[in-house]
Amino acid sequence: MRHRLIFPTLVFLSPLALCACGADPAPAIPADKSSQIQSLAIKPSAGISEFFDCVDAAGVPLISAHRGGSPENALSGMAATLTKIAAIPEIDVASLADGTLVLMHDDTVERTTNGTGTVADMSLANFQALELDDTDGEAPPLFSDVLAWAKGKTILQLDLKPSTDYDDVIAMVRQHQAQDRVIFITYTIGQAKLLHRKMPEAMLSVTIDRQQRLQAFLATDIPPSNILAWTGTSQPNPKLYKTLDNKGIEVIFGTLGGSRAIDKQIKSSGNYSQYADIIHQGADIIATDFPQDVAKALQDSGLTLHAPKCGLGQ
Repeated sequence: MRHRLIFPTLVFLSPLALCACGADPAPAIPADKSSQIQSLAIKPSAGISEFFDCVDAAGVPLISAHRGGSPENALSGMAATLTKIAAIPEIDVASLADGTLVLMHDDTVERTTNGTGTVADMSLANFQALELDDTDGEAPPLFSDVLAWAKGKTILQLDLKPSTDYDDVIAMVRQHQAQDRVIFITYTIGQAKLLHRKMPEAMLSVTIDRQQRLQAFLATDIPPSNILAWTGTSQPNPKLYKTLDNKGIEVIFGTLGGSRAIDKQIKSSGNYSQYADIIHQGADIIATDFPQDVAKALQDSGLTLHAPKCGLGQ
């Protein structure tokens, strides 16, 4: 039986009062897991836009690991994924009461940790006292720790939670010189325009699931080279994908989700060749809850997941 840590609602204190300067660092992932990460990592050398152009020209599909892998939003989960395949972890960035940026998908911590409480009301000390489920006592990571860990290993997709200030995230990304190692997920044209204004060099994942949305984005001042098109989770749209390809925009299709997700349908049917069908219909990136299954299915179909000249694998 798990023993939950219960924290009272906290009074907001100033950032200086809750400065992390004297706090113990978050536990590192076990050395044996970290050392296993080899060359199956995305290492963009010329810039993130050039990386995606290179991989696209090489005809190599990419895989995005939803919530970083399993356990979700955990350094050990991301490390476990990257020991097997070159994947792009998608992570959830939230803020504590003092503004410290952390990884957590839900507004509260009950579902994935041994504690209770609202993330936005939690102190750094209380957050770091939590233990993630399905780990050996691992604390939920700080965003800064994940940026440092990912350097030279992979690109991160950032899903910013409502509690999170764009300026804080951008400042942290620039502090770690990670501009070419992150993708910002946006859900509306307004979000995309705001992020582009604040960080013109940023790579953005934007929802373009139909021609009208594509035209709306093309009417903005966001260069197509800065865009990855999120095309939904219902069914591939080859006609739209061809148009996006002609515009130089890479396509993401999601097989992740709830009980009706394509991931679940494929696992239930055992017909893993459907993942290759999605790529053959024009998708460049598959976002999935089962990245290793996708990788095996793509390789079994004859697709390569390596593009050494682009920085993908060896």
